[in-house]
Amino acid sequence: MTLLPDSGEARNLNQEGPTVGTFIAVASFSPETDLPLMTAVIAEEVAQVKALTAQGRLGAVHVSPARGRVFLEVLADDEHAARITVETLPMATWWEIEIFPTMSDPDATLEA
Repeated sequence: MTLLPDSGEARNLNQEGPTVGTFIAVASFSPETDLPLMTAVIAEEVAQVKALTAQGRLGAVHVSPARGRVFLEVLADDEHAARITVETLPMATWWEIEIFPTMSDPDATLEA
């Protein structure tokens, strides 16, 4: 595997097909978040997370309620596609979203 850390893309040299990168989306809740309204969409949020996971577009999701942050592993062709994936989540309405490209496999051998 060749990792391209500057672009967030990982190429698997043993497979044909498009390159998919791994991104971490950091979602911060706005201080003006309407908690009762947000609570009302939890079931929709869970369903969308399951759907995106089944489609191979979303990996791990970690929530830090104490810090008002959600960390999402997103699999996408580029940062724009990663953002679009995150924005399909119902709670994204209340989030400020930052997208960071990552290295998919830290144990892989890096090639120059």
